[in-house]
Amino acid sequence: MATNKDRIQYLMLFIIVLLLSGCDSGDKNKKWNSTGKELSTTEVSDKVTITIGDIDPDTPTNRMKKILPLAQLLARELGWHESRVKIRIVKSIEDATLMIKNNQIDLLMDSSFPILLVQKNSDTKIILELPVMGKRTYKTLFITSKSSAIKSLENLKGKTIALQERYSTSGYLLPAFHIISNGYNLTDVTTLSGGDTMPTDSIGYIFSGDEENTLLLIRKDLVAAGVLSSHDYQQLSEQTKNDIVVIAETQEIPRKFAAIRSGVDEALQEKIIHILLSINDSDRINMGKANSWKWRFVPLDEQSRTGIKAIENMMLVLNPLLENRVE
Repeated sequence: MATNKDRIQYLMLFIIVLLLSGCDSGDKNKKWNSTGKELSTTEVSDKVTITIGDIDPDTPTNRMKKILPLAQLLARELGWHESRVKIRIVKSIEDATLMIKNNQIDLLMDSSFPILLVQKNSDTKIILELPVMGKRTYKTLFITSKSSAIKSLENLKGKTIALQERYSTSGYLLPAFHIISNGYNLTDVTTLSGGDTMPTDSIGYIFSGDEENTLLLIRKDLVAAGVLSSHDYQQLSEQTKNDIVVIAETQEIPRKFAAIRSGVDEALQEKIIHILLSINDSDRINMGKANSWKWRFVPLDEQSRTGIKAIENMMLVLNPLLENRVE
Protein backbone atom coordinates (compact mmCIF):
# COMPACT_ATOMS: atom_id res chain seq x y z
CA MET A 1 0.00 0.00 0.00
CA ALA A 2 1.30 3.43 -0.92
CA THR A 3 2.43 5.61 1.97
CA ASN A 4 1.40 9.24 2.35
CA LYS A 5 4.91 10.25 1.21
CA ASP A 6 4.59 8.09 -1.92
CA ARG A 7 1.16 9.60 -2.60
CA ILE A 8 2.52 13.15 -2.38
CA GLN A 9 5.39 12.35 -4.77
CA TYR A 10 3.02 10.71 -7.25
CA LEU A 11 0.62 13.64 -6.92
CA MET A 12 3.36 16.14 -7.75
CA LEU A 13 4.39 14.11 -10.81
CA PHE A 14 0.76 13.94 -11.96
CA ILE A 15 0.34 17.70 -11.57
CA ILE A 16 3.47 18.35 -13.65
CA VAL A 17 2.07 16.13 -16.40
CA LEU A 18 -1.24 18.04 -16.29
CA LEU A 19 0.50 21.39 -16.55
CA LEU A 20 2.69 20.27 -19.42
CA SER A 21 -0.04 18.58 -21.42
CA GLY A 22 -2.82 21.10 -20.72
CA CYS A 23 -6.44 20.14 -20.18
CA ASP A 24 -8.02 23.27 -21.60
CA SER A 25 -9.44 24.01 -25.01
CA GLY A 26 -9.26 27.17 -27.08
CA ASP A 27 -6.00 29.07 -27.48
CA LYS A 28 -4.40 28.06 -24.19
CA ASN A 29 -1.44 26.43 -25.89
CA LYS A 30 -0.77 29.30 -28.28
CA LYS A 31 1.95 31.79 -27.48
CA TRP A 32 0.52 34.38 -25.11
CA ASN A 33 0.82 38.00 -26.07
CA SER A 34 -0.94 41.27 -25.39
CA THR A 35 -4.02 41.88 -27.49
CA GLY A 36 -4.24 45.47 -26.38
CA LYS A 37 -3.72 47.10 -29.77
CA GLU A 38 -5.68 44.78 -32.01
CA LEU A 39 -8.88 46.82 -31.91
CA SER A 40 -7.38 50.03 -33.24
CA THR A 41 -7.68 50.57 -36.97
CA THR A 42 -6.19 54.05 -36.65
CA GLU A 43 -3.92 55.70 -34.14
CA VAL A 44 -5.77 58.20 -31.96
CA SER A 45 -3.28 60.40 -30.17
CA ASP A 46 -5.15 63.67 -29.83
CA LYS A 47 -8.37 62.33 -28.28
CA VAL A 48 -9.31 60.71 -24.99
CA THR A 49 -9.40 56.91 -25.10
CA ILE A 50 -10.61 54.23 -22.69
CA THR A 51 -8.92 50.86 -22.34
CA ILE A 52 -10.89 47.96 -20.89
CA GLY A 53 -8.63 45.47 -19.14
CA ASP A 54 -9.04 41.88 -18.08
CA ILE A 55 -6.80 39.11 -16.74
CA ASP A 56 -6.56 35.84 -18.66
CA PRO A 57 -3.22 33.98 -18.83
CA ASP A 58 -4.64 31.11 -20.87
CA THR A 59 -7.04 32.32 -23.58
CA PRO A 60 -6.49 36.07 -24.15
CA THR A 61 -7.84 36.15 -27.69
CA ASN A 62 -11.07 34.44 -26.68
CA ARG A 63 -11.43 36.81 -23.73
CA MET A 64 -10.97 39.81 -26.01
CA LYS A 65 -13.74 38.54 -28.29
CA LYS A 66 -16.06 38.27 -25.28
CA ILE A 67 -15.38 41.88 -24.32
CA LEU A 68 -15.41 43.35 -27.85
CA PRO A 69 -19.22 43.89 -28.13
CA LEU A 70 -19.16 45.72 -24.78
CA ALA A 71 -16.32 47.95 -26.00
CA GLN A 72 -18.25 48.69 -29.19
CA LEU A 73 -21.40 49.55 -27.24
CA LEU A 74 -19.45 51.85 -24.92
CA ALA A 75 -17.89 53.68 -27.87
CA ARG A 76 -21.24 54.02 -29.62
CA GLU A 77 -22.98 55.43 -26.55
CA LEU A 78 -20.13 57.84 -25.91
CA GLY A 79 -20.38 59.03 -29.51
CA TRP A 80 -16.82 57.90 -30.18
CA HIS A 81 -15.12 56.03 -33.00
CA GLU A 82 -14.69 52.37 -32.00
CA SER A 83 -10.90 52.75 -32.04
CA ARG A 84 -11.10 55.00 -28.98
CA VAL A 85 -12.31 52.15 -26.74
CA LYS A 86 -9.58 49.53 -26.62
CA ILE A 87 -9.14 46.18 -24.95
CA ARG A 88 -6.00 44.97 -23.25
CA ILE A 89 -5.82 41.43 -21.89
CA VAL A 90 -2.99 40.76 -19.43
CA LYS A 91 -1.72 37.52 -17.99
CA SER A 92 -1.36 38.39 -14.31
CA ILE A 93 -2.52 40.61 -11.49
CA GLU A 94 0.97 42.12 -11.43
CA ASP A 95 0.63 43.11 -15.10
CA ALA A 96 -2.82 44.62 -14.53
CA THR A 97 -1.55 46.60 -11.56
CA LEU A 98 1.45 47.94 -13.51
CA MET A 99 -0.64 48.90 -16.54
CA ILE A 100 -3.13 50.78 -14.38
CA LYS A 101 -0.24 52.65 -12.75
CA ASN A 102 1.06 53.48 -16.24
CA ASN A 103 -2.38 54.64 -17.47
CA GLN A 104 -2.56 51.70 -19.90
CA ILE A 105 -5.74 50.22 -18.41
CA ASP A 106 -8.67 52.39 -17.33
CA LEU A 107 -11.53 49.98 -16.65
CA LEU A 108 -10.94 46.55 -15.11
CA MET A 109 -13.54 43.83 -14.59
CA ASP A 110 -12.80 40.64 -12.68
CA SER A 111 -13.86 38.52 -9.74
CA SER A 112 -13.78 40.20 -6.35
CA PHE A 113 -10.42 38.95 -5.01
CA PRO A 114 -8.30 40.03 -8.03
CA ILE A 115 -10.12 43.38 -8.17
CA LEU A 116 -9.32 44.11 -4.52
CA LEU A 117 -5.72 42.91 -4.92
CA VAL A 118 -5.26 45.32 -7.82
CA GLN A 119 -6.96 48.11 -5.87
CA LYS A 120 -4.61 47.50 -2.94
CA ASN A 121 -1.60 48.06 -5.16
CA SER A 122 -2.87 50.74 -7.56
CA ASP A 123 -5.10 53.81 -7.66
CA THR A 124 -8.48 52.36 -8.63
CA LYS A 125 -11.95 52.49 -7.19
CA ILE A 126 -14.76 49.96 -7.44
CA ILE A 127 -17.72 51.46 -9.28
CA LEU A 128 -20.17 48.65 -10.12
CA GLU A 129 -21.06 45.06 -9.37
CA LEU A 130 -21.55 42.39 -12.05
CA PRO A 131 -24.00 39.52 -11.44
CA VAL A 132 -23.08 36.21 -13.07
CA MET A 133 -25.70 33.64 -14.10
CA GLY A 134 -28.31 35.97 -12.62
CA LYS A 135 -26.74 35.97 -9.14
CA ARG A 136 -24.71 38.65 -7.43
CA THR A 137 -23.03 36.35 -4.91
CA TYR A 138 -21.49 32.91 -4.85
CA LYS A 139 -19.63 30.58 -2.52
CA THR A 140 -17.16 27.72 -2.57
CA LEU A 141 -18.10 24.09 -2.04
CA PHE A 142 -15.68 21.50 -0.66
CA ILE A 143 -16.27 18.26 -2.53
CA THR A 144 -15.01 14.69 -2.42
CA SER A 145 -15.84 11.36 -3.97
CA LYS A 146 -19.13 9.89 -2.83
CA SER A 147 -17.26 6.68 -1.94
CA SER A 148 -14.75 8.56 0.24
CA ALA A 149 -14.64 8.27 4.01
CA ILE A 150 -14.13 12.04 4.21
CA LYS A 151 -17.19 13.63 5.80
CA SER A 152 -15.93 16.98 7.11
CA LEU A 153 -12.93 19.32 7.26
CA GLU A 154 -11.78 17.49 10.39
CA ASN A 155 -11.25 14.36 8.29
CA LEU A 156 -8.90 16.32 5.98
CA LYS A 157 -6.14 16.82 8.56
CA GLY A 158 -2.93 15.21 7.31
CA LYS A 159 -4.39 14.92 3.80
CA THR A 160 -4.16 16.99 0.61
CA ILE A 161 -6.90 18.93 -1.16
CA ALA A 162 -6.97 20.56 -4.58
CA LEU A 163 -7.46 24.32 -4.67
CA GLN A 164 -7.44 25.99 -8.09
CA GLU A 165 -5.26 29.10 -8.45
CA ARG A 166 -3.56 31.35 -5.92
CA TYR A 167 -5.45 34.48 -6.92
CA SER A 168 -8.81 32.80 -7.49
CA THR A 169 -11.68 34.04 -5.35
CA SER A 170 -13.58 30.75 -5.18
CA GLY A 171 -10.55 28.53 -5.81
CA TYR A 172 -8.31 29.97 -3.09
CA LEU A 173 -9.46 32.98 -1.06
CA LEU A 174 -12.79 31.56 0.13
CA PRO A 175 -11.68 27.99 0.89
CA ALA A 176 -8.35 29.02 2.46
CA PHE A 177 -10.08 31.53 4.73
CA HIS A 178 -12.77 28.98 5.63
CA ILE A 179 -10.14 26.41 6.62
CA ILE A 180 -8.09 28.85 8.71
CA SER A 181 -11.11 30.50 10.35
CA ASN A 182 -12.28 27.06 11.47
CA GLY A 183 -9.04 26.51 13.34
CA TYR A 184 -7.06 24.40 10.86
CA ASN A 185 -3.58 25.00 9.45
CA LEU A 186 -2.78 25.02 5.74
CA THR A 187 0.37 23.54 4.21
CA ASP A 188 1.48 24.09 0.62
CA VAL A 189 2.48 20.57 -0.43
CA THR A 190 4.89 21.93 -3.04
CA THR A 191 7.04 23.43 -0.27
CA LEU A 192 7.68 20.04 1.33
CA SER A 193 11.16 18.71 0.68
CA GLY A 194 11.85 15.13 -0.32
CA GLY A 195 12.09 13.80 3.22
CA ASP A 196 9.14 15.73 4.63
CA THR A 197 5.69 14.31 5.25
CA MET A 198 2.40 16.12 5.65
CA PRO A 199 1.92 17.40 9.23
CA THR A 200 -0.92 15.42 10.78
CA ASP A 201 -2.50 18.57 12.25
CA SER A 202 -2.56 20.46 8.93
CA ILE A 203 -4.54 20.33 5.70
CA GLY A 204 -2.27 20.20 2.67
CA TYR A 205 -3.10 21.82 -0.65
CA ILE A 206 -1.95 21.93 -4.25
CA PHE A 207 -3.22 24.04 -7.16
CA SER A 208 -5.02 22.11 -9.87
CA GLY A 209 -5.39 24.99 -12.34
CA ASP A 210 -9.12 24.59 -12.96
CA GLU A 211 -12.26 22.70 -11.96
CA GLU A 212 -11.77 19.97 -14.58
CA ASN A 213 -8.37 19.07 -13.14
CA THR A 214 -9.81 19.16 -9.62
CA LEU A 215 -12.48 16.63 -10.55
CA LEU A 216 -9.87 14.46 -12.27
CA LEU A 217 -7.60 14.46 -9.22
CA ILE A 218 -10.54 13.45 -7.01
CA ARG A 219 -11.61 10.76 -9.46
CA LYS A 220 -8.08 9.28 -9.49
CA ASP A 221 -7.92 9.44 -5.68
CA LEU A 222 -4.83 11.67 -5.81
CA VAL A 223 -6.36 14.23 -3.44
CA ALA A 224 -8.77 13.72 -0.57
CA ALA A 225 -11.03 16.58 -1.66
CA GLY A 226 -11.26 19.65 -3.84
CA VAL A 227 -13.15 22.91 -4.22
CA LEU A 228 -15.63 24.24 -6.77
CA SER A 229 -17.53 27.50 -6.95
CA SER A 230 -21.28 27.20 -6.54
CA HIS A 231 -21.60 28.50 -10.13
CA ASP A 232 -19.33 25.75 -11.50
CA TYR A 233 -21.17 23.14 -9.45
CA GLN A 234 -24.50 24.18 -11.01
CA GLN A 235 -23.09 23.51 -14.46
CA LEU A 236 -21.89 19.98 -13.72
CA SER A 237 -23.69 17.07 -15.36
CA GLU A 238 -26.06 15.07 -13.19
CA GLN A 239 -23.72 12.09 -13.50
CA THR A 240 -20.81 14.09 -12.11
CA LYS A 241 -22.95 15.45 -9.29
CA ASN A 242 -23.96 11.89 -8.41
CA ASP A 243 -20.29 10.89 -8.14
CA ILE A 244 -19.36 13.56 -5.60
CA VAL A 245 -20.59 14.86 -2.26
CA VAL A 246 -20.36 18.33 -0.70
CA ILE A 247 -18.74 18.20 2.75
CA ALA A 248 -18.53 21.94 3.56
CA GLU A 249 -19.53 25.36 2.22
CA THR A 250 -18.05 28.82 2.65
CA GLN A 251 -19.87 32.09 3.16
CA GLU A 252 -21.17 33.94 0.09
CA ILE A 253 -19.48 37.05 -1.27
CA PRO A 254 -19.99 39.27 -4.36
CA ARG A 255 -19.08 37.50 -7.58
CA LYS A 256 -17.57 40.24 -9.70
CA PHE A 257 -16.76 43.95 -9.71
CA ALA A 258 -15.80 46.68 -12.15
CA ALA A 259 -13.11 49.14 -11.07
CA ILE A 260 -11.93 52.31 -12.77
CA ARG A 261 -8.58 54.08 -12.69
CA SER A 262 -8.92 57.12 -10.45
CA GLY A 263 -7.14 59.33 -12.99
CA VAL A 264 -9.99 58.99 -15.50
CA ASP A 265 -11.89 62.28 -15.80
CA GLU A 266 -14.78 62.30 -13.32
CA ALA A 267 -17.34 63.44 -15.87
CA LEU A 268 -16.28 60.58 -18.16
CA GLN A 269 -16.46 58.16 -15.23
CA GLU A 270 -20.06 59.16 -14.64
CA LYS A 271 -20.92 58.72 -18.32
CA ILE A 272 -19.36 55.24 -18.34
CA ILE A 273 -21.26 54.21 -15.21
CA HIS A 274 -24.52 55.50 -16.70
CA ILE A 275 -23.97 53.63 -19.97
CA LEU A 276 -23.09 50.35 -18.25
CA LEU A 277 -26.12 50.55 -15.97
CA SER A 278 -28.33 51.31 -18.98
CA ILE A 279 -27.48 48.09 -20.86
CA ASN A 280 -30.85 46.44 -21.53
CA ASP A 281 -32.10 43.01 -22.62
CA SER A 282 -32.03 44.03 -26.28
CA ASP A 283 -28.36 44.98 -25.94
CA ARG A 284 -27.63 41.68 -24.23
CA ILE A 285 -29.35 39.72 -27.00
CA ASN A 286 -27.25 41.50 -29.61
CA MET A 287 -24.07 40.88 -27.63
CA GLY A 288 -25.02 37.22 -27.27
CA LYS A 289 -25.27 36.93 -31.06
CA ALA A 290 -21.65 38.08 -31.21
CA ASN A 291 -20.66 35.26 -28.83
CA SER A 292 -20.14 37.76 -26.02
CA TRP A 293 -21.14 37.55 -22.39
CA LYS A 294 -24.54 39.04 -21.64
CA TRP A 295 -23.16 41.88 -19.59
CA ARG A 296 -25.19 43.08 -16.62
CA PHE A 297 -24.13 45.77 -14.16
CA VAL A 298 -25.78 46.87 -10.90
CA PRO A 299 -25.02 49.82 -8.61
CA LEU A 300 -23.02 49.31 -5.44
CA ASP A 301 -25.23 49.05 -2.37
CA GLU A 302 -24.96 48.00 1.26
CA GLN A 303 -24.68 44.35 0.24
CA SER A 304 -21.76 45.24 -2.05
CA ARG A 305 -19.99 47.23 0.65
CA THR A 306 -20.51 44.49 3.24
CA GLY A 307 -19.07 41.99 0.77
CA ILE A 308 -16.04 44.19 0.08
CA LYS A 309 -15.33 44.50 3.81
CA ALA A 310 -15.61 40.72 4.21
CA ILE A 311 -13.11 40.15 1.38
CA GLU A 312 -10.71 42.72 2.82
CA ASN A 313 -10.86 40.87 6.15
CA MET A 314 -10.13 37.56 4.40
CA MET A 315 -7.13 39.12 2.66
CA LEU A 316 -5.87 40.40 6.01
CA VAL A 317 -6.15 36.95 7.60
CA LEU A 318 -4.44 35.31 4.63
CA ASN A 319 -1.75 37.98 4.30
CA PRO A 320 1.02 35.70 5.67
CA LEU A 321 0.29 33.32 2.79
CA LEU A 322 -0.02 36.14 0.23
CA GLU A 323 2.88 38.39 1.17
CA ASN A 324 5.64 38.70 -1.38
CA ARG A 325 3.28 37.25 -4.02
CA VAL A 326 2.05 40.53 -5.52
CA GLU A 327 4.54 43.33 -6.20
